[in-house]
Amino acid sequence: MQIYRRWICRAAALSAWLTRRIQGHRESRPATREADQRLTLVMLNEDARFIFPQGDTYWSGAVAAAGYEPEIDWLLRRAADRPYALIDCGANYGYWSILASSRPYGSHAALAIEPSTANFALLVDNAKANGGRFRTLHRAVLDESGKKATLFGRQHFGLSLRTDWHPDENDRFEQVETISIDDAADRYLPNRKYPALIKIDVEGSETEAIKGARRLIAEGALVIYEDHGKEAMHPASRYVLAQEGIAVWSVDENDRPTRITALEQVAAIKVGLYRGYNFFACKRTSPWSALFEPAAAQPGIC
Repeated sequence: MQIYRRWICRAAALSAWLTRRIQGHRESRPATREADQRLTLVMLNEDARFIFPQGDTYWSGAVAAAGYEPEIDWLLRRAADRPYALIDCGANYGYWSILASSRPYGSHAALAIEPSTANFALLVDNAKANGGRFRTLHRAVLDESGKKATLFGRQHFGLSLRTDWHPDENDRFEQVETISIDDAADRYLPNRKYPALIKIDVEGSETEAIKGARRLIAEGALVIYEDHGKEAMHPASRYVLAQEGIAVWSVDENDRPTRITALEQVAAIKVGLYRGYNFFACKRTSPWSALFEPAAAQPGIC
């Protein structure tokens, strides 16, 4: 992905809606708080504007390296000419929704779902900065809708519904309503005609999120899910591999898809304890499965 390395503007030059103060409550402090922060806007491509806090080492490093989650970028490029809508679960500030909805990636419809109040504020800013072309939803993704859940954590990129995910950060938390992926699709993408693309990065609750997407998976949706290195029992992959008629792939650093049929393969891929690993899953009969044929058979995007 070609990243335009020009830093376009900072908060002083952004319009008034880009400045806000997000304050916690005495009884529950939001998982992250971004108060009067300076913001940076970067062009990811000629039709993709990405706003994040100045000094944010997570996103500034990812954008500068121009190699953030390359396996997802590989998939989006190969799918640019295919009809789909993206459901971006655990969207953070909306990076993948911004790209998937941009012209070089096919101008696809997208629904970005984020549980954190602070992150959601910047997610909305990013939707506005890109002409409102993707929808946003402030919810936590689980297997049931309409429940109250607690989101824990201090850093915007590691917030979790699990108390054991970052146990030393449980002093920072907030309440959030849940939604299943199936319900989100029915409410916000009701007229979909083609199998959806679902990206799930929800910090340890991937299995529950996948369970809440049964109808979409039955329709042929492709699920990109994270299996984190800290999870030695590989619960997300264990669940997916146990499902009848589902094919699973990984994509290596050379853009080569590999079919995953056993947990031993997952374990061999997950060599780092402090990072997540993306896997791809869909029904064997889904049209998405053709994307994982040898890369040479599929034209790419310049």
